[in-house]
Amino acid sequence: MNSTLAVLVVIAHPDDETLFAGFIYALVHKINAIVDLVCITNGEGGFKYSAPSEHLYDNLQLSKESIGRQHLPRIRKQELLASGKILGIRKFFFFDQLDLKYDRNVDIVFAEQWNKEIIIQLLEQIIKTGNNTQGYDIMLIMLPSIESHGHHTASGLLALETIERLQQNKSTNIKIPTIIGGSEFLLNQLPIYSSNRLAEISSILPNEFRFNRRWTLNNTTNIPDYQTIVIWACSEHKSQGGLITETLTTYVREYEQYFYFSINNELNDQTHNGYILKKEKQFQNMSIPNTMFICVCMALIIPLLALSTSNQEIQEMMDNVNNEYDRFEESNRPSRQLFRSPIYKNEPYDNDHFILKKTADFEQILKPCNRMPATGRGQEYADCVRNRMLLMGRRKRRQTS
Repeated sequence: MNSTLAVLVVIAHPDDETLFAGFIYALVHKINAIVDLVCITNGEGGFKYSAPSEHLYDNLQLSKESIGRQHLPRIRKQELLASGKILGIRKFFFFDQLDLKYDRNVDIVFAEQWNKEIIIQLLEQIIKTGNNTQGYDIMLIMLPSIESHGHHTASGLLALETIERLQQNKSTNIKIPTIIGGSEFLLNQLPIYSSNRLAEISSILPNEFRFNRRWTLNNTTNIPDYQTIVIWACSEHKSQGGLITETLTTYVREYEQYFYFSINNELNDQTHNGYILKKEKQFQNMSIPNTMFICVCMALIIPLLALSTSNQEIQEMMDNVNNEYDRFEESNRPSRQLFRSPIYKNEPYDNDHFILKKTADFEQILKPCNRMPATGRGQEYADCVRNRMLLMGRRKRRQTS
């Protein structure tokens, strides 16, 4: 199995990649991951925002719908390529689906704008061959939300449906990636998208992690933080007028927020889980921000291991996380917020929320779960682990209150 982490990002429009720009940049430049990107629409609907940039594009009246729809697909494709060059994206796949209008109703998107089956077929093909025979380890999608642009939600749902089909077909020699959803809003509780069961967030903790755009890069580039990278990426989308202004005002946020889907639990691929475990050990030895190691580890590894890995391996991993966290806490104490976990479904996040850090001896946490048969452990064992961690979280909270 290839030792390089491979990530496939799926977005709806050129410029949507800026929502995840900090994380993408860190994946490429800090852990040497391969990142490829799928853009589903041609971006022609962005003509409404194009007036400020017309003088940059041969004075074309891009804000006039007929002219904008004619030229923006070409222009916005080049803008995405330029943004991707900054972030380090390797390959681009353009599906050129119609970008007719803003609508939160995904049914209308599928009925009037996009060819759903073609998109799923293309996604399947890319998962199988986009990274040659190595496949992808992670698929990063736009988190479905009733508050989002319908194209954003639709792109995420189609990616989830693609993963489900690959799982159901049980195709051999195909690596099915772990799928995580990036939110365009900073959420204070677990997201719920009741219209489609595939968008359900995993109940296995931790099921959410955050990437802090204010983290320093800790290298020799003199780039102050990841927010600078985000602004650079936004600046390449000149045809979209106020994108930078919106990023710094209306949509300003310190964190990028990612969630782990329940559909990952259904795969339980032992080979892939073992590979992710090896990647965790590789992350420790890389010259990256410790927080980068932690968020990738917590988001990708522990939910998988809760289903299939021995307690000893989980214990070793938790020890590694604790050690990394201790070192990071000394150098960057404000970023403790990374470990805010949604322990209580209906309760907002806060700085005193349960932190997975030396809460108790790990064997003590798992003691009741270890009484289960060692073979054939599945969802019942995962639920036991989750419930024990909830209990320790409540104890921790009482002790610190």
